[in-house]
Amino acid sequence: VNNGGDGNNGGDGSDGGDGSDDNGISHHHHCLFAYPAECNLSGERYDPGVAAVARGQEEHDNGGEEAHLSSGGRQRRRFPRRKWWVLCDAAKAAALAPPDLSLPNSPDFLVCSFYKIFGYPSGVGALVVRRSALALLRPRYFGGGTAAGVDADEDFFHRRAGPEGLEDGTP
Repeated sequence: VNNGGDGNNGGDGSDGGDGSDDNGISHHHHCLFAYPAECNLSGERYDPGVAAVARGQEEHDNGGEEAHLSSGGRQRRRFPRRKWWVLCDAAKAAALAPPDLSLPNSPDFLVCSFYKIFGYPSGVGALVVRRSALALLRPRYFGGGTAAGVDADEDFFHRRAGPEGLEDGTP
């Protein structure tokens, strides 16, 4: 997950002081670390503490600054901070040993396959998202089929309710 932005909100500091825009999405480079809860090949279960290790990369971030060599010596260039999100693929583990999402180091996203839990239907699964990560899933634009109403004169847009409001393009 990378918001693709350059981390610059116009340079006027008008982001409300918390580094986020009106949608609650921060002006970081968003990075995603994904790991399986259990290996499909060996059955080895991985330590959920890897989420804390991935998030620990934020602590080692140098405030968005990177040393850069130039002909005049060392300079510091400003880069956007990185925000690490963690996804756990619990497709195999969900049936017998589901990850405990109540722990502080639990993943931000959890994906699972209903086929591996129930044996049917094929191609159906779930994405479980922490509340703190929900703003990432809020679309920042709209496409065909997602709008219930638009008024260009009033800068008004009303998204369709339910999953239809999250789909891109006309179904």
